[in-house]
Formats: sequence, structure tokens, C-alpha cells
Amino acid sequence: MRKTITILFVLLAFITTISFMVGCSDMMEKLGEISLSVELDTPTVEVASYTLDVAQPSRSTSFRVSNITPPRHTLSSLSKGTWKLTVTAFDGDGIQIGIGSQVVDLREGQIANVTVLVVFGQSAPLSSAFSFEAPNRYDSPLGAICGTTATMEYKLGSASEETPYTTCSSGSTALAPGVYVIRYAQAHGLKASEGVTVTVPSYQPIQLTIAAPELTTTKVYDGTTALSAIVNIGTHSGVLEGDEVTVQGSGSYDSAQAGDRTITVTYSISGADAPNYLAPVDTTHEGTIEKKQLAITAPTLQLSKEYDRSTTVAISAVGELSGVLEKDEVLPTASAAYSDATAGTGKPVTVTYAIDGKDAANYLKPVDYIGAVGEITKKQLTVTGTTIASKVYDGNTTAT
Repeated sequence: MRKTITILFVLLAFITTISFMVGCSDMMEKLGEISLSVELDTPTVEVASYTLDVAQPSRSTSFRVSNITPPRHTLSSLSKGTWKLTVTAFDGDGIQIGIGSQVVDLREGQIANVTVLVVFGQSAPLSSAFSFEAPNRYDSPLGAICGTTATMEYKLGSASEETPYTTCSSGSTALAPGVYVIRYAQAHGLKASEGVTVTVPSYQPIQLTIAAPELTTTKVYDGTTALSAIVNIGTHSGVLEGDEVTVQGSGSYDSAQAGDRTITVTYSISGADAPNYLAPVDTTHEGTIEKKQLAITAPTLQLSKEYDRSTTVAISAVGELSGVLEKDEVLPTASAAYSDATAGTGKPVTVTYAIDGKDAANYLKPVDYIGAVGEITKKQLTVTGTTIASKVYDGNTTAT
């Protein structure tokens, strides 16, 4: 009996040990491995060093591997679960220039092959690398940005952030006049660059030129600034072959007043293609507005007088003035004189005119009148204080 109990005890102990060993075997996890490939699709980027950050958030586990050497790196003895792998690229100054990450769900004992693409930033395009063309006609809707590549993209500067970019054309991109943002597009291994603002100019009309005109630069005062005549407007140049453009010109004085004046010739254009052009620049020239000659009817004169030592002739009426423009204010005055002051008949009389009034400076006074003849009569003398004495008849007429 005692022997049987001992055998049972030993057997129980053996079974317990075996069970424990089996349990421990079940508790031991098989560790996995990640074979990492670092993909670098930008061979022109110079990278000084790389780091690999490995994290398992569910177990608050993380570690860093410095100075890894792409393209491959192996991570061993990893427990099952979700792992995040982050590869960071640095330049020679230790500044981050690229980054890439990948999440791996690692099963127990698995050897996982994982690729991480390192994505680098791009510098913004240089605005100095572009040139710009305006539309070549006023009715053409498109200008262009020259110097674009197919790796660039654009959108209107006024567009919202959510508005997608449009791919540029290689060489030049035709666009309507306006402000645009242009950048390098996102590509495999590259982030989109920052944008640069550029402007496609509006249509610029062609400036026409013209030879000096032939003008009539002198006229008689007429109360206006209008030029008498443009004899020849001059030959214009700058119109493209096949375009229909006509140049007109008009001239005017800088003032309507008589005197030395400046003439301005103003040009305009017309024709089917005129909106593509700018009229020639206005020109200036020297000119003169001459005073207007006035006329007057014959005056009424008192053509006889007694000698008074002067040549003055009395004027009863100056005459009717003619030639003054409507609304101008000009008044005539006159004086008349004999050719000399001595008594006599058939003496010529000259009437001299003058004008006055606010507009008199624009006129020439009437021509002096010389058609009259008058007389100056001798002056009758008288004697006072003479006494005649009486006498006895003596046969003669002598008085004393």
C-alpha cells in the first residue's frame, strides 16, 4: 500500500512537470524580423545622413537607429504587432531635407519585407527664369508664360487653396492675362514646392509714329482756335502688313487771341484693326493768329472853319464800324486834321482812327481816311478906341 502511494505521488509529480513545461512552451513568443528597403527616387539630392525611428505605440516601445546606410536595413527580434518605421534624411548641416514612413502589421515569427519612400522637398521656381508674353492682338484672349516645364503646375492667384493646380506645358504655357501662382508639382519622391506669383500682361497696343505734318500755320483772327488747314498730315508707320488702320489729324491753336501761338496737332485712328494700335503722339508747332482788319464808313466832318492856329477838324459822326465778330466788344474813335493850320481853300483833311474795348487787341483799326477837302477862312480883325476929329471942308477924304 505504501509502495502504491509512492508510485502515485511520483506519477503525479511527473505529470505536473510535463504540464508546466508545455505551458511555458506555449508562453514563449516567436519573434519576427523586418527587412527594410529605403527607396530614393531623387538621385540629384545630396544627403549626408539618414536615421531610422522605430515605434510600436501599443507597447510604448520605440528606438532610433542612427546613420543607417540605404538602400537596405534589417530589424530583428521584433514582437508581433503594429510597427511604424520612419526614415529621415539630413543634409551636411543636420537640417532635415526628406522623410518617409511606413506602418507594418508584423505577425508572430514573420519576416516582413517593407519599402519606405523618402520624400524630399523642392525649391520654388525662380521668377527670373520666366518671361511673359501679352496677347498679340486686342481680340486675342491668350498670352503666355515662357520657360515652364511639364513638372510645373499653375492656378489663378485669386483661386482658393482647395482649387486644384493645372499642369504646365513644356516650353511655354498659354494663359489669359492675369496673376497666377506657379510651382513644381508633387512627384514620386518629391513634395510640391512653394508657389511663386507671376503676371501674364494684358495686350499692349502698338504705338504708331508719323512724320511731321505740313500745316497752314497762319490765319486771321476769327474768334476760334481752329487751324486753317492741314495740307499734309504726314506719313505714318508701324501698321503691320495686312492690317487696316487710317490715321486722321486735327489742329488747334492754344488760344483764340491774336498773336504768336502754339499749334497742337492731335491724331486719331480708325479702321478694322485700329484697336490693336495707339494713335501717333500729338505734335506741337509754332503759329500766328493775325489781327483782323476793320473797316468804317466815311465820317461826317465840318470842313470849314475860321483860322485858329490849329489843324483840328470837327467830327460830327465817326462812321459805321464793320468787321467786328459777334459778341466782341470794339469801339472806334477818330480825330481829323487839316494838312496845315494856315488859312486857305482846298486843304486836304486826314481822319485818323483808333479802337478801344476788351477785344480791341485782336483787330487792326480802320485805315485812315484821306478823301476830304476843307477850308480855313481868314479871321476877321476888329479895332476899338479910335477917335476921328472933325474938319472944315478941304476938298479931300483924309480924316485925322
